[in-house]
Amino acid sequence: GLWGTVFSTALVWWMFISPDPAIASRHSHVLLSTGMFVSMGVLVSLLLGRLQNTTGQLTDVLGVLRATNQQLESRVRMRLGGIVSSALDAIISVDAERRIVLFNAAAETMFGCTEAEALGRTLDPFIIGFNLAQDQSAKHHGNARAHAPEVHALTGRRADGEEFPIE
Repeated sequence: GLWGTVFSTALVWWMFISPDPAIASRHSHVLLSTGMFVSMGVLVSLLLGRLQNTTGQLTDVLGVLRATNQQLESRVRMRLGGIVSSALDAIISVDAERRIVLFNAAAETMFGCTEAEALGRTLDPFIIGFNLAQDQSAKHHGNARAHAPEVHALTGRRADGEEFPIE
């Protein structure tokens, strides 16, 4: 940046300022303009250097933060995995499309299906009489009954087709 300022100042001086030093001394605005141009060039060069240093430092800090975040996520997953896998109750978690993303050992026993067989499938084969879309639609349309506390009698279905009551 500094070399660019020096070079552009020399180029501007050579192309636009008269070679007669007497003219330059009589017109102080020429010297003032040249001084301002050089000063601004140096200032921009210094600020650019500081900006590049700060960007490098921020990139380093961001890398450390990402690594720390990954470590924390790993710890949380391990703890949650331990809790979920040791739970005596069946735990099934689904995503927004009702696809199973978590299926613990108790759910394997209850539904007669392995985690590998359940992951990625929808919840529909496992629970009968449950329609999340209808329940959500009723709540969004202001249905008062949808907001009242109700106990839904649901039925589960095992892999062999046997149906059983669930909460």
